[in-house]
Parts: sequence; structure tokens; C-alpha cells
Amino acid sequence: MQRLIFIFILSFSMITSTSAQRRATQNRAPQNKAADKAKIERYKKELEKKKEKYVSDFVNSLNVDDFQKEIISQKLHSYFEKKKTLLMTEMKSYKREELLENLDATHFLDIKDMVSEDTMIKIKDILKNKPKEKKEEKKKKKRKHKADKN
Repeated sequence: MQRLIFIFILSFSMITSTSAQRRATQNRAPQNKAADKAKIERYKKELEKKKEKYVSDFVNSLNVDDFQKEIISQKLHSYFEKKKTLLMTEMKSYKREELLENLDATHFLDIKDMVSEDTMIKIKDILKNKPKEKKEEKKKKKRKHKADKN
């Protein structure tokens, strides 16, 4: 009889401690969600800044006048926004790939006449994530890192 009472008390204490842990976790959840939302917002702002820098660095590296730079910059921003919306929508992967290919092929057709062929090649390369400046930037970082060590 004492053994049954002991098992009952032991199981009851385990149940109450588990429910207490659940309540504690539930009480912490909104704080974590708020912190997660703040992290997400910071991350989004950081990504936006990186995108701005990426586009501005690329456009400044082009050998075109200011008017063309502004138009190319606007087109790149609109391209990235459209690509983001396509990637965020839920659809079949083959359909998404088709739409992305169509976006790549048609989005910059209207500026093709106003810029040189070399500039269009650079734009197409940056859309395929093949910027040549990245390699030079990495070499500079390696040089700086080696200089800092010495």
C-alpha cells in the first residue's frame, strides 16, 4: 500500500513539474517570438543595405552616363523585387523555373537598345551571379588579412 502511494506521489510530482515546465515555456514563447521578429527585421534591413551596395557598386563600375546608370539601377531593383516575389510564391518548381527564365530573358529588353553590348553582357553576368569584381575583392581582403597578421 505504501508503495502504491509512493508511486502515485512520484507520478503526480512528475506531472506537475512537466505542466509547470510547459507553463514556463508558454510564458517565454511570446518573448522569443518578439526577439525573433526583431532579428528578422534587422536581417531584412541588413539584406536591403547589402542589396543597395551591391547594385550601386555594380552600376558605378559600368562605363555609362548618369542617366543610364539610374535606369539600370531602377531596372535591377525592380528585377530583384520581381524575382523575390516569384521565389516566395508557392507553385510547382518547374513552373517557377520557367517564370524565372522568362523574367531573365525579358526584363532588360527595353534597355538593350540604349546601352552597349558589353554593358548588357555585364548585366546578364550579374544576374547569373558571376560578377568578376568579387574575385578582385577577395584578393584585396586576403592581402589585407595577411598584412594585418604581419
